[in-house]
Amino acid sequence: RAEPSAPPPIASADARTDSGAETPIAVSVRATAQTGGSALVIAPADWAFAKKALGEVSRTFARPIALLPDRLEVAVTLGYLLCRIADTVEDHVAVGADVRDKLFADFLGVLEKDEEASAFERGMHKVPGDDEELSLARHLSTVMRIFDAQDAHTRAATVRWVTEMARGMALYAHRPKGDDGIIALHTTTD
Repeated sequence: RAEPSAPPPIASADARTDSGAETPIAVSVRATAQTGGSALVIAPADWAFAKKALGEVSRTFARPIALLPDRLEVAVTLGYLLCRIADTVEDHVAVGADVRDKLFADFLGVLEKDEEASAFERGMHKVPGDDEELSLARHLSTVMRIFDAQDAHTRAATVRWVTEMARGMALYAHRPKGDDGIIALHTTTD
């Protein structure tokens, strides 16, 4: 059986029609039973938000991620942003312990049960502050539109590992502080 050809590059997020309107970014995928060979499409505004958010919340990883091949760049950006949202719920100073469990439950519901992101976003809007991490978390629906455009394999792998991490963070967030005031892992079992 012949291997499918590599997908074409993603069009620029600045792609415009002659009328000046933005055109969606078409992401070609290999023909599979899940996608039927149809193109996956990401709205330019969503991709522009994701790229901007990645640069704001990760000065270390944003540049190397941008060097990845197009479809891999999208998948890794998506995974990183979802992990960063979970991290914000776990340890952002403004996220109170009284709302953390509900936020984790809403976040997991979005990923595992295809629930709307609106409940999670409403909860994040109640968190005081306006930094880059909170802004990203408040735009989970934008990140999920990119998620929805991915092939079934990428979605399944992302859900598996992001939810495992988020569940661990939810448990870890309940640990008491040590004598030094720090919540830390102490054993290999931890």
